[in-house]
Amino acid sequence: MSYRKRLFLIGWMLSLVSTTALATALPANYKNLHAQLAVSGYVQSPAQLGALQADGVQVIISLLPDGEQVDFDESAAVQQVGIAYVSIPIATAADLTEANVLALDQALTAHAGEKVLVHCASGNRVGALLALRANWLQGMPEDAALALGQDAGMTRLVEPVRALLR
Repeated sequence: MSYRKRLFLIGWMLSLVSTTALATALPANYKNLHAQLAVSGYVQSPAQLGALQADGVQVIISLLPDGEQVDFDESAAVQQVGIAYVSIPIATAADLTEANVLALDQALTAHAGEKVLVHCASGNRVGALLALRANWLQGMPEDAALALGQDAGMTRLVEPVRALLR
């Protein structure tokens, strides 16, 4: 094998290893919906924060209510690494309110041009809030808003969200 082919192969293998390492360090259900919006489940460690920063995340919007995640002080850890942090507590379907949808919209608008991660425990509440935002504030039709929500991780909240769509 030629020297150039060996260098190419080594570079390709290193790229694959670093991509795999980044993917395994990211939070569960991590997904880029587009270049400036990602969704996921729990952020559970400083290593995950480092992986998020490596993926370009500049802002984290947490939908976790106080006390849901007791073994990791996410707010303090996020601020310590220099990522902006916004908390919009969503505990149950009863919290899928216009005020909370507006709070999410305001946070996303305030951080336009930055890569934002919106997360909860699994992505279910994230998808629900994004579906409602798309329908209520952006005029997206019901079916498209539900599809967006499911793509973002909404599962158990499909029927409560369907009932709230306009």
